[in-house]
Amino acid sequence: MTLRGFALAGAGWLLAVAAQAQERPVDSVVYVLSEASRLEVKTGKAGLLGFAGHSHLVRARAFSGRVVYYPSSPADSRVEISVPTDSLEVLTPPDTEEIRKVTEAMRGEVLHVDQYPL
Repeated sequence: MTLRGFALAGAGWLLAVAAQAQERPVDSVVYVLSEASRLEVKTGKAGLLGFAGHSHLVRARAFSGRVVYYPSSPADSRVEISVPTDSLEVLTPPDTEEIRKVTEAMRGEVLHVDQYPL
């Protein structure tokens, strides 16, 4: 692609983004997740082998995100959260050895944190 073609493509992209931004409601309320925020997920047991599984409480030690709320158009609202997968830790069951094993399995065998850091 030539420099001129690249510039035209970039200008086209900017126009598309600007047009999209104008269509959105302007009365937005943005909440940024702070360090005081917590992100915890409770897993359940489901499916054919659900009887063999365990419920767990998983906490993200690090994450960032924000909530954008449009009071006049709630369907346009959104939540954005990014979690480094190696920051996830299992809080249950109460046995610390079991917590370590479940956390290792979650990171290595399920989430593959080496390949998918976010």
